[in-house]
Amino acid sequence: MTVLDRSAPPPRGPIWRITVRQAMKAALVAQFALAGLLVWTDIAGRPLSGADPIAPRVQNPFSPGDQTRPYSPSDVPRRPGDTAPDLPMPPGDDGLQFRMTQGDAPVLLVTGAFRFGDDARFEGFLDALPTQPKTVAFHSPGGNVDAALAIGRAIRGRGMNTAVEAGRACASACPSAYGGGVKRLAARTAWIGVHQTYFQTAGVMTPNRAAYEIQIIKARMMQFWQDMGVDTGIETLAMQTPPDQIYYLVEEELLTLKLATEMTD
Repeated sequence: MTVLDRSAPPPRGPIWRITVRQAMKAALVAQFALAGLLVWTDIAGRPLSGADPIAPRVQNPFSPGDQTRPYSPSDVPRRPGDTAPDLPMPPGDDGLQFRMTQGDAPVLLVTGAFRFGDDARFEGFLDALPTQPKTVAFHSPGGNVDAALAIGRAIRGRGMNTAVEAGRACASACPSAYGGGVKRLAARTAWIGVHQTYFQTAGVMTPNRAAYEIQIIKARMMQFWQDMGVDTGIETLAMQTPPDQIYYLVEEELLTLKLATEMTD
């Protein structure tokens, strides 16, 4: 047994005495330093470790098993071997835009981001047409979930079909509107993607209230998919994808989940 001799003189050299306050201050300084370093590496385009970034860029090729991309409302990715010119995502500052295309079977093209009240505008536009189109085509980065769900139900109520045409995209909340079609056509070069529901600005909402509201929205979405004949497994893909990313579905998933009823060239 070793006996400590308390009468012995203290060991030579500095003795560090760090108070709790000092430790907290040091940790805070370290966090600010790390945050600054991360900002610098983001601006400089360099990953912190010096290695390649883990997340692929939006424009990188798309293939089965490699389907998650950063969510960029203004960009549309490319598929392997795709040489077609980029078809940029339409701006959504003014909400949805409606345009009838010409042809033997006119199609209502809906572009832009879903905003609160767009469902009423959508139905008003249709009511003003002399002849109802049979198909509504989407090119949208998403937006307000309530508006998208209401438009999806309006489409089903009017017995209309939906489509996402070649090179166009339907992401985030947009698949909810697309899912309302009696027939749901998807081009093989279209982009249809999902991710988690989130609040763009939570305001004064408490975390508990935000969690409650999200669960209510998810319940409504689950009921919507059931009513439209879409496999609710689509929500599994959405809920496991963070809101700053997007999961693009491949042809097999679109058909298996019954989100698309027919693939087109």
